[in-house]
Parts: sequence; structure tokens; C-alpha cells
Amino acid sequence: GLPLIVTDGVGAAPHFVQDGYNGWTIAAGSIDELSSALTRMAASSKARLGEMSDGSRALASRLSPAIWARNLHDELARRAPEIS
Repeated sequence: GLPLIVTDGVGAAPHFVQDGYNGWTIAAGSIDELSSALTRMAASSKARLGEMSDGSRALASRLSPAIWARNLHDELARRAPEIS
């Protein structure tokens, strides 16, 4: 339920961050992009940060513990031959 700044190296970024809606995705290792995103967040009003928090909650609500567990189970089953 918070505004987010994540790098493009975060695998879940496409699912949990929509640029400008609830945060920003920046290039991994880019100090300039990080500085810009932090400046934008610091300059945002309390109301805007509240809207972004609401956006994060809305995006996160698409996954329940049951859905997460099913996805994990399916992924582990898919990778089982690689692990053996």
C-alpha cells in the first residue's frame, strides 16, 4: 500500500508498478533515474501519495495467498526436472 520505486531488474515490477499510477520503474544502476524518481516522490503532495498508495493496494489485491500458492506450486512443478 505504498508508492513504489523499483528497478527494471525486479521480476514482479510489471505486475505491481504502473509508472505514474503508483510509482516508477527505473533502469537498474541508473543513479540519474533514481534521483529523478526520488525527487518526483518527494515533490508529490500528500493527496497524490495517498492516491498512489491506493493504486498499490489495488494492484496487490489481484493476488491472494491462494493464488500465490498455486502459482508457486505450478512453477516448482514446472522446474522439477531442472532441480533433479
